[in-house]
Amino acid sequence: MRMTPLHLAAIDGDVQIMEILVEKGAKIDVMNQEQQTPLHKACTHNSVACIEYLLKK
Repeated sequence: MRMTPLHLAAIDGDVQIMEILVEKGAKIDVMNQEQQTPLHKACTHNSVACIEYLLKK
């Protein structure tokens, strides 16, 4: 399954990495091969801080 660094940061719950990636141009609505966004991954992994960050963007 192809995932972007933003997907992986969402899974790990790493908001600092997410912020850096978004500042550098990462798209928050990018989908993986399963048609899931980083928000989907953050939700399924209970990454609350990432969920909050993505919803504010």
